[in-house]
Amino acid sequence: PAAYLKHLAELKDNSLAVEALLGKAGQPGIKPADKAKVLDEALQKMPEELQAGHTAEMEEIVKIDADGKLGLKGKYQMTLLRGQARAALEHDDTKKAIEIFDRIVSEIKPQGEDLQELLVAKGEAYFRSDDKPGLRKCLESALAAAPDSKAAPRVKAMIKRFFPDAQP
Repeated sequence: PAAYLKHLAELKDNSLAVEALLGKAGQPGIKPADKAKVLDEALQKMPEELQAGHTAEMEEIVKIDADGKLGLKGKYQMTLLRGQARAALEHDDTKKAIEIFDRIVSEIKPQGEDLQELLVAKGEAYFRSDDKPGLRKCLESALAAAPDSKAAPRVKAMIKRFFPDAQP
């Protein structure tokens, strides 16, 4: 029970810190760059599953850091676009999802595990649209992007499952 109560107290303290940061970001007269940094700090303190509910803050960061000089635009733009692609997949709009994934690759240029995750998700769109060549290309590219990642064995298993003739 003591550990649980300690954990609850930490969650409460963290929640209060996030609330304070969001309040600071909303202060009149705050410089845009400072606002973006404070919003980033607030988002980083949130559990990942709660960040998805703060798209307005992410959009604000992307707008403020339009030139990328603060180093925040890519991180949040990718998150926002991935959300849009997921929404398109949920509505069976695979063409739109693929277009969004392609936009992420061309504009944000993710590397390594980020690229791998993105290509697997894009492969899902090809799978749903029954485009086996597109699926295969995505999975093979995903494996090549991060061959030693934690997800690599799963990607290899998917290749083997869908394309038994492949040599991963």
